[in-house]
Amino acid sequence: MSRVGIENLKVFLQELLDEHLEGELPKLKDEIRRKLDSFEADLEDMGPERRSLGDIRSFMTNLSMRYYQLAQAALDGNYHCSEAAFFEKKKGSRLRSLVHRRNGTFAAKVHEQGRKRNITNSPPTPRSEDGSSGDSGQLLVTRSGMISWIRQTYIRTRGRELPGNYNHILLAELFHEHSSPWRHLAREHVSTILECVSIWIREAVSTLFHEDRLRRDINSYCQEQLDLYRKSAIRELEQIFQDEDRHPITYNHYYADNIQKARHTSQKELLENSLASISGRNMHLGDSNQRQLLVNDLQSKLCVDMDQQACEEALAGLNAYYKVAMKTFVDNVCRQVIERHILAPLPEIFCPTTVLQFSEDELLRIGSEPEKEIARRQRLEASAQGLRSSLLELQRLSG
Repeated sequence: MSRVGIENLKVFLQELLDEHLEGELPKLKDEIRRKLDSFEADLEDMGPERRSLGDIRSFMTNLSMRYYQLAQAALDGNYHCSEAAFFEKKKGSRLRSLVHRRNGTFAAKVHEQGRKRNITNSPPTPRSEDGSSGDSGQLLVTRSGMISWIRQTYIRTRGRELPGNYNHILLAELFHEHSSPWRHLAREHVSTILECVSIWIREAVSTLFHEDRLRRDINSYCQEQLDLYRKSAIRELEQIFQDEDRHPITYNHYYADNIQKARHTSQKELLENSLASISGRNMHLGDSNQRQLLVNDLQSKLCVDMDQQACEEALAGLNAYYKVAMKTFVDNVCRQVIERHILAPLPEIFCPTTVLQFSEDELLRIGSEPEKEIARRQRLEASAQGLRSSLLELQRLSG
């Protein structure tokens, strides 16, 4: 009976409404807080207002410092810094790891494909005999084919040396032709690294700069600087090529070691073949007559063609020098070209010093806030302020 009558009904409905509001208020507060957090996050991403030249310079300096730290972390392999999310989510962002893999691939390619002529032990085919190319573009030759090429070069480079000897020009010409694939492999590798760095810059700028126009302008500026680094790297690479075009020179003891190993291997094979040829005769080397038979067999296998002997020695010298020069070349490309001219300057592309060097016109052109962004900021601030007021009012009503 308490609900009978207009007044009682009003009281009942008011109580019912109050109960409903009390149940819904927490949900409403949570919804307002979520929207407020979203608006404030958007405002934070936009950064501070840039009304004056000082505001613009401060804003750009702050972002340039973040870029510098991000680039330095990428080069140092410090992937758990303050920008760890960037290194976790962005493909190709772990630049040092990526460059290590690319350098390793380059070294393997030079090792496998760097020789113009590759000696194969498989039976010769008509194509390989006439100098056909394998899958990597190398000429597949037998050892006798290799000696034939060396003999042709030996004949062309003969000077005053006596038969059985060869002059320094022979090794130079052999090496220059034999190592000619290095140039293509090195240029290809440098282009690959430059592409990786270009992509990294684009991803880094996209992460740090949220305004479309600012992101576009900064990325364009950084890519222009990278192009300068590219030209510098290519000049350095050409210097390395010029070094390789000069006369072969090394003070690496592995060159002499490789020469000695080649000679010992040749002598070992000669002795093993002689022992194998007389092993069925039940010989006893304690007998001087039988020792003489072994000596005679060895003498019959000695090379009496002095030009052939010179070519054999030249092949051993070429192989020994090539191994040493190849390792030096790979290291020089990776250190003097990749590291010095492409990676080391990367943090300096856009750093606080760079911002300080911008003229006022450049700062205004690049860093001023577009009208669209100003209007968006005003809408966000108005919406955020309205939500804050609503939240305060709800907290007051809920006691």
